[in-house]
Amino acid sequence: MQIDAAESERSTSVLRDKDKSLQQVIKHLVRKGILRGGLAGALAKRGDTLHINHLLAVLNSRLPSPITRVEVASALAWIGDAHAVDTLLQIVKDKTEDINVRCASLLALTWFADRRVNRVVGKILRDRSEDCYLRAEAASALAYVDHSNAIELLIGALSEDDNEIRYCAAEALAYRANDQLLGNRATAALTQSLKDNDNRVRDYAAIALGTFKILVEIIENREKASSLRIEAIKTLAKGHDERSIAPLVQVLQDLTEKGSIRCASAEALSYFGGKRAIDALISSLKDGNSKLCAACAESLGWLIDIEDYNKRRKRQVLDELIMVLGDENTSVRSSVVEALGRIGDPHALPALLSLQTNNSSENNSLPATINRAIANIQSRMVEESVDKNG
Repeated sequence: MQIDAAESERSTSVLRDKDKSLQQVIKHLVRKGILRGGLAGALAKRGDTLHINHLLAVLNSRLPSPITRVEVASALAWIGDAHAVDTLLQIVKDKTEDINVRCASLLALTWFADRRVNRVVGKILRDRSEDCYLRAEAASALAYVDHSNAIELLIGALSEDDNEIRYCAAEALAYRANDQLLGNRATAALTQSLKDNDNRVRDYAAIALGTFKILVEIIENREKASSLRIEAIKTLAKGHDERSIAPLVQVLQDLTEKGSIRCASAEALSYFGGKRAIDALISSLKDGNSKLCAACAESLGWLIDIEDYNKRRKRQVLDELIMVLGDENTSVRSSVVEALGRIGDPHALPALLSLQTNNSSENNSLPATINRAIANIQSRMVEESVDKNG
């Protein structure tokens, strides 16, 4: 049943009125048979556990549409009430259930710290009689759940016949490579996956391995998904390879490139020093894209605060940042203030004090950010005075 915009608004307005019971929302949800107007998201934001049983009843019933039950599973994950785990596990294990509902329930389970979740994820991935989509979801889940045998399970999944399972396994290994060493067996399996017939598997294998040449090719290929290219940029940054500066600067300064990719490159350059990286960040401060400007300011804040940086050049960078304090976008001003506070140079103090006076009545976090930056600079001035006077 289609629901018009007015009906959609009535659905979410129930949640806005705190005097009304969440049970009314559940009844409305069941009656319509489908969630509209962001109702599941509103349920999650409420975080209301008072009527958790009503949500579980909707998830357990096969009368509502699968779409409704999928959204309820998502809402239960956001609410985070552990009472949902038993029902979610029951649905995941039931092979007669709708596959979309099972997949959504498995994904929801990854939000709960429960050992039973670890066991069911491993069992599903190993069970070749299971639906391939559910097994692929289990491979994805191993990126997040604390399974003691996760790496070995994912290595095995890289040799599966199903493309989706291999792709999810490679992606999960790339995610885990951020926090742990994968070991020789995983490295060998991922190296083999660089020859996979599915380009998604090859791409995430390269990210997991941190292969420089392939990472650059992924970043420069605009036909690749933005999320994949951003992961490749992050991996380059963590490798601390000076060769990475050139492709990152090229992407940052490309005005035809997507904003999200340019922002990721700006953030990645904070891992490197050098004139080329800093000049590119300064140049992009004036780009006009508020998100990019904020990212550049943040990176400059990390890069400039180094002892051997040329004082005259440092002053020039500070002046560029100070000029951006007048930006009309609050998030940009906040990022610049944080950067100036992190650098801690007294040269920025007059501009920050002026901004403090002009923004003292703003109803956002900027005044507090300004106060912290000023306090940090003043604290450094005291420390330097003590050190000088011995």
